Amino acid sequence: MYNQLTYEERVTFSTLKLQGLSIRKIATVMGRHFSTLYRELNRNRCHIIDGAYRPSKAERRTRARRRRSRRNKHFSQDDFQCVTKLLTKKWSPEQISERPLSLENKRFLGHWEIDTVFGKGSKHCIMTQVERKSKYLLIGKLPNKSARELNQRALKLILQNASWFKTITADNGTEFHQYKTIEELSGVTFSPRLTIPGNED
Repeated sequence: MYNQLTYEERVTFSTLKLQGLSIRKIATVMGRHFSTLYRELNRNRCHIIDGAYRPSKAERRTRARRRRSRRNKHFSQDDFQCVTKLLTKKWSPEQISERPLSLENKRFLGHWEIDTVFGKGSKHCIMTQVERKSKYLLIGKLPNKSARELNQRALKLILQNASWFKTITADNGTEFHQYKTIEELSGVTFSPRLTIPGNED
């Protein structure tokens, strides 16, 4: 998960881009990491029509994704803030994941959602895996948000708890683009909601 732009930032981004500034220069002006702007551009420009970036269209797409996202049923902003506070207090991901969690409706266990939480101003992030019905949570700390690091950590958690996993749902973040490796090595199926950027329409 990355810190998305506000509508005002999208307008600024579009204006500076039309003036010919590079993505890295715009990132410096806006106080944003350049990878955030690259992702914004790749996810929200009009791929089918002309490839242009339009802030109003980008805002509508983002709101539509948010409405469709089932992740919102599991985590609120308070949940993420709680995890962040525990990490700043030197809690390990393992300690956090051992907090009391519900294991109700066991006959429905096995269908998970995977996500990443990216700390502002740091390359470190955490990966979360949530079992949909029970809300059971597994957390792994990542040194960076690359697909390679995510695959290694995700596989470790999956293989340690192999009988718990049947399917995994992910968004289309670049860190999940090598999900086929996880499928091949674990036998766990990723859900069809994982799409290629630009094909959301």
